[in-house]
Amino acid sequence: MSAHSNTWPALFARLSRLRHSWLVLAGVGFLALQVLLTTQARLLEWDEAVYLSQVTPGRLALNLFAHRSRGITYVVAPASATGVDLHAVRWYLAVVTSVLIVGAFSEWRPLTGRAAALAAGIFASSWIAIYYGSEIQPNVILALAAVGLVGSALRLRGVGADGSRWIPVVLWGALAGSLRPVETAILVVVLLAGIAVGPGKRVAPALAISGGAALGALPWVVEAFVRWGGPLARARAASKSVVSGLSMNVAEHARLLDGPLIGPDRSGGIPWSGLIWWVILILLAVLGALLAQRRTDVVLVGAAGVAVAGFFFFGIGATAPRFLAPTYALLAVPAGVGLLHGLRRVRLGWVRLVAVATLLASPWWHGSVAVRIDREQVEARAVAAVLADRLANEAAGRSCVFASQYGYPQLQYWSGCRGTIYRNGEIESPALITQAEATGSAAFVLAVSTPPAGSFLDGWVAVPMDEIGWTLYMPELPASP
Repeated sequence: MSAHSNTWPALFARLSRLRHSWLVLAGVGFLALQVLLTTQARLLEWDEAVYLSQVTPGRLALNLFAHRSRGITYVVAPASATGVDLHAVRWYLAVVTSVLIVGAFSEWRPLTGRAAALAAGIFASSWIAIYYGSEIQPNVILALAAVGLVGSALRLRGVGADGSRWIPVVLWGALAGSLRPVETAILVVVLLAGIAVGPGKRVAPALAISGGAALGALPWVVEAFVRWGGPLARARAASKSVVSGLSMNVAEHARLLDGPLIGPDRSGGIPWSGLIWWVILILLAVLGALLAQRRTDVVLVGAAGVAVAGFFFFGIGATAPRFLAPTYALLAVPAGVGLLHGLRRVRLGWVRLVAVATLLASPWWHGSVAVRIDREQVEARAVAAVLADRLANEAAGRSCVFASQYGYPQLQYWSGCRGTIYRNGEIESPALITQAEATGSAAFVLAVSTPPAGSFLDGWVAVPMDEIGWTLYMPELPASP
């Protein structure tokens, strides 16, 4: 036998011994994709300004509405509380999500073997993970917490309360519960049902799952009693904010497969490239469920992903690509299993070649979408910086308030003026403006569209900002320099 005939088996055996390193490589690759394809210096989006204002010294804390939870503020607090700039916070989040992707999918390594690293790669190469990994949003971290929670719970089912295997379950559950209590509750219900009917230990996993999720959601419950009178009252208030109730939003989510970042999108149809990615992910997940050695575990994690998707498809009127991040992460587990077993079973070389080419085209498409969306967001968010600077300059050190047609949280965060919403010639919180006028504080209104006739702005001075297409309204002329 020639030396070359022994080379490939030896190399494969060596790579097999290094399989633990593939997950680390997935995490490093995820960090590289975030750094190379997105701009960490991009400014804040609406939700980000709300969350970051809660834990940044010297900033006015924006109102945290009923549908939001404080989990993401706990995650960013170690960075933001030190007073570092936004660029550093984004770098911090990119590192945190890269570490979490290794930790979350490591829970699946004893259950699925090498497929865990493939699953991590599938999720890490999606544009939603790449772009939102460094956004101050809960969705990607929730997705990874969900993967870790399901994996660690299924491992605990095999050993019961022996050792310390319950600790990861509680930690993953607490992280998920602090970020998004409703989606976490869905995961808990699916997990408890799966564990109840499946083999193995039941009591220890059920207690760890429920206890961890409840621990994470405890601040949400306490705040519900303090601010809204209880969890049910908060849930009703939240349902009004996000238009919850029976809906049919599958097509709306499909239209957002390549952006924009918030729906509904009426600018075009469903992107074929995104739809193909959906089909590939689903087919791989089904294949994984059929071929997996631990079929019950793989089916259960897939069911958890489908349940979360069902909540957003049929229970919430609002749409955004990031809402489905937990679904994509959870489905990546059976998809990774399906990919591994599928490539092993395909004997024809040309079929393998086509399969590999298709799989390589998917990350290329995701990367191009991430680059485009990042570029669009950098440009769009720069307008808020111009407006905030103008507000601060006009206020000239005085206390100030404003109403803005778009983006008031970002403007409040950057300008230091207290803000509210201006819409259709009306101000959402008119007392904010009237009190400012009575106390001598500077008051402003920022708008893109022309106010309707008879608006209260008829007596205000309009100062066009032609470079960005906005108009600044003030009760009096700006002071001469």
